[in-house]
Amino acid sequence: MAQPLAIEFDKKQFLFQLQKIDRSQLYGYKDIETFDEEGKPCNLATIAGDGHTIVGSGGVSIAYLTSDGEWRDKSDLKPVDTHGNEVKPVPSAFKTTSVLEPISIDEYLSYNIRSVYLVQSESNIEELTKNLKSSTIYSFPFSFRESLDASTAFLLTSEDGTIFLTVGKKTDIQYIGFEQFSELEAEEGETEEEGEDMDFGMM
Repeated sequence: MAQPLAIEFDKKQFLFQLQKIDRSQLYGYKDIETFDEEGKPCNLATIAGDGHTIVGSGGVSIAYLTSDGEWRDKSDLKPVDTHGNEVKPVPSAFKTTSVLEPISIDEYLSYNIRSVYLVQSESNIEELTKNLKSSTIYSFPFSFRESLDASTAFLLTSEDGTIFLTVGKKTDIQYIGFEQFSELEAEEGETEEEGEDMDFGMM
């Protein structure tokens, strides 16, 4: 069984088991198969930078090299900020206890959701379920594994009481518009009513 997710609600701790819901389970999926002239299946290959060498599937990898061309393992690398200071990674949500915070529906709708999980628990979560059924949404920082930054997870329920956990990032939307609006001024000698009339000769 997968490691449970520890949640704190109303000063009580609960353990949740998560089951990821894939898009293929909801909408199905399709595969594309390619065959040659003889009806044999084709495999994906990559053409190397020289334009001649063909590398088969699994023959390309990523390597980490220093400026001097020396090999480095990924475990030797350390993330730093723009000032060169080391950045401490965010621990996995499965290795800590997350505290629930209520949010508004408008706040939830401002996130781009990328993952959905079905929540199951053997704990007594009757009070939490009651709050979720009243359209309350709870959030907490979430990182599936140790990473540089955490996403945001949300607990919410469907109409039949099924609890879901969704994970997403804040949507960065910048609205574009005029800074200020100007009013049309009537020309000299023209009344306001005359200025509002449409002149069909202009069309």
